[in-house]
Amino acid sequence: MTEPRSRVVTFDGGLRLHVLEWGSADAPAAVVLHGFTGHAWQAEATAAVLSDRYRVIAVDQRGHGDSDRAAVYGTVPMVADLMGVLDDLGVAQCALVGHSLGGLVGTCAVGLHPERFTHLVLGDIGPEPAPEGVARIRANAAARHVFTSVDDAFAVQAELSPTADPVALRHRVEHNLVPVGDGTLTWKTDPALRDGSAPYDNHAADELWAFLAAIDVPILILRGALSDILSVPIAERMLATNPRASLVTLPGAGHSIATDAPDLVAVEIDRFLSP
Repeated sequence: MTEPRSRVVTFDGGLRLHVLEWGSADAPAAVVLHGFTGHAWQAEATAAVLSDRYRVIAVDQRGHGDSDRAAVYGTVPMVADLMGVLDDLGVAQCALVGHSLGGLVGTCAVGLHPERFTHLVLGDIGPEPAPEGVARIRANAAARHVFTSVDDAFAVQAELSPTADPVALRHRVEHNLVPVGDGTLTWKTDPALRDGSAPYDNHAADELWAFLAAIDVPILILRGALSDILSVPIAERMLATNPRASLVTLPGAGHSIATDAPDLVAVEIDRFLSP
């Protein structure tokens, strides 16, 4: 697969969002949104499968990857970011794939702008994430963030991510580090997101359920069998809420399905989007 095209989209307020693209610019678009503390490069496995017939667009959401940090986070500003990227890139309609945080943004975006989307994939996320899983993610994000090398950072993450595929985890780590002036490395993610001090403007859970119920495009829910974020009861409620939703459970995967089972995720997305 060829290297992705890299570009920066700038909004009126000056916020710059970094975007990666694979495939022909004339092909139907499939947009991928990563999860909390993730980045656009995590779409590479999916792009390898889809880019022969899709324009795969992966966005570094605000405060993540090579995009700018922001004063406020949450689904309200991040949906606006997504729509701005689509407008800037000339994408009238697209399939949307959202992992974790990206899935929350995706649910709101499709609910608010139904005419812009053809399919929705929700990667191990629902309107009500399990509190114990949220607490684990927050604790992991606040863990040690200064490293002597890529190997050092990878070792820390491997200990925190026992279900991760080692190759995919190293790929995530390598693309998420930035040098510090003293020769060490740290995460690209906004420190305010990591330490929990960032302000948020989020749609409430009842709004998310209402968005989900109103969506009138096919929905694929990908759940890690070992997930501590998307519980079985919430997944079942999602299926009951919208008859266009289907559920696939990924064996051996935890919440971070893009890292735990990237190839299987790509296969399921490909199957879902195929005519």
